[in-house]
Amino acid sequence: MNLALSAAVLLVAGSFQLGSPRKQLEPIKPVAEQAGQTAILKNLKAAHPRIILTDDRLAKLKAQVNRDELLARYVKDVLDAADGMCPPAGQAPKLNSSRDIVQPAWTLGLAWRWTGKEDYARQLRESVLQACSMDEWAPNDILSRTDAAHAVALAYDWLYGYLKPEDRKTVSAVLMEKAVDPGLKSHRLNAWWTKDMYNFNPYCNRGLAMAALAVADEHPAEAGELLESIRQRLPIGIASFDTGGDWPEGPGYWNMTNVGAVYALAAFQTALGEDFGMSDSPGLANTGFAPTYLTGPTGRIFNYADASDSPPRSTPFLFWLARRYQKPDLVAIENARIADKKASPQHVVWYWRPDEPKPFTGKLDVLMDGIVDIAVFRGSWDADGLFACIKGGRNTVGHAHLDLGTFVVDALGQRWAMDLGGDSYSLPGYFTMFADNSQRWRYFRICSAGHNVPVLQDGNQLAAGKAKITSFKGGLDEPYAIVDTSLAYANRADKVHRGLKLVAGRRAVLVQDEIKLKEACGVTWGMITQATIECQGPRATLTLNGKRLAAEIVAPRGATFAAESAERKPPEAENKGVSRLVIKLPDQSGDVTIIVLLSPAWPDGRAIEAPKATPLGDW
Repeated sequence: MNLALSAAVLLVAGSFQLGSPRKQLEPIKPVAEQAGQTAILKNLKAAHPRIILTDDRLAKLKAQVNRDELLARYVKDVLDAADGMCPPAGQAPKLNSSRDIVQPAWTLGLAWRWTGKEDYARQLRESVLQACSMDEWAPNDILSRTDAAHAVALAYDWLYGYLKPEDRKTVSAVLMEKAVDPGLKSHRLNAWWTKDMYNFNPYCNRGLAMAALAVADEHPAEAGELLESIRQRLPIGIASFDTGGDWPEGPGYWNMTNVGAVYALAAFQTALGEDFGMSDSPGLANTGFAPTYLTGPTGRIFNYADASDSPPRSTPFLFWLARRYQKPDLVAIENARIADKKASPQHVVWYWRPDEPKPFTGKLDVLMDGIVDIAVFRGSWDADGLFACIKGGRNTVGHAHLDLGTFVVDALGQRWAMDLGGDSYSLPGYFTMFADNSQRWRYFRICSAGHNVPVLQDGNQLAAGKAKITSFKGGLDEPYAIVDTSLAYANRADKVHRGLKLVAGRRAVLVQDEIKLKEACGVTWGMITQATIECQGPRATLTLNGKRLAAEIVAPRGATFAAESAERKPPEAENKGVSRLVIKLPDQSGDVTIIVLLSPAWPDGRAIEAPKATPLGDW
């Protein structure tokens, strides 16, 4: 998890622990009321190390490194990082919180096991003992607490043979006191996060699972009961990976959730010999591809929900996913992603080199269907090619915005239609998101007007709104998707359908809205952009970094473009230099159709003519 996301996680954890409700499944019967709670430990690997990296696996990696230059480079990156974590002799480690043990546990732990160099083991021992001596362990933040737990458990397991008996006793007691026992209590009480549909479940249960596996031979009753409960509940979170692999809460939480799920599954497999079918998930099998497909040629990802538009920097769990599901393309994706970056210990631990490595070649058109539907279209995979995404989903998903039907567009190396992403988690009421009058929906980056969606009577989409991609056709000269967003506007309209199509040989984007109003109201079409906008009646010219894009109103006749500032005053994000291209249609009634053509000014100078207006039903 990157540092920016880590900081965000700390804030959101506190918000949710103040009582914000999350969608739940039916309560699960506590494992303590069931028979045979230690049966899950029947194949527990008796000796340490047993979590994620066994000695057998380590020996195979060491045998491979001399004939694999890439693996050798990754190992060197880890050893260099470990050297940087070893201060001069006699200088104690400096941890500001228990969570600071995460990087030393992985880096120093792997360096010690790879080289046998005692400096690494000694430094990690001192750091672990310091972390264990800290009283805080983030008592009111389950994310930070379980993050520390997973790292201390890993260090305990990997360093077991080096630790003195009294050290083992100390660390084991802390894992029980601060992870296993409180985790077991939470599971017995059916705490919401233990069976959450979203990121909290995999991320937190990862730390608890690793802690339980580390001390399972010493405390089989407690560890077995906790692991059995996690076995039942972790699949609830994993099931929220959409079939196409995207994550409902946005691409930022995609990374966090994969960290939780993969680490937990890997720990089950190495320590218990199996993951009990938890990894048999179509969504998890496909999820490694999601950020690549959602990232445009600008290098900016489709950042729906509370996400930035920066794609993941490093995702070593792709190696684990690649091997588990036999998808060598994921190896190519990750190797390319870190080609100019330092490898992490996880890159070494899960390293996989397919028999015939190949560069990734993706499809032009992809539908990711599930809780949040997303259709992705490309003119090509070229750096200046055309790229467009459109989404459906639910406004009740964690971190959701009121953005059903929103879209982004890249062309000529620029992002023309953009998503502003999330705002500060510290804004008052930022996570009060379940009523139509919740304060969250008043912030510009979260409300409907802050997205590329129709706005009726200057109001928001409904907080309970849902939308589904009802039609998707890829592989055509003019691929398209149609989204039914009617439930998001049910207070003012009987029907709101939006279509997005690549036209003119995949050189332009057509956006078409068909609305059937319940009663007379104003209708606004809007698009957020960083471009400079020049309006000329039904046409507008957008200019960005010396490139141009033409917008044209195909329907209704007589409508005109206008430009509005999207800038805001603190404490909201200021959105400096951001505008909103709008079409305002006052006093509309009955059926309203809005069609807008977005045409990049390609270097060949060929003009793009607006296609003949065709009802969505005839697409």
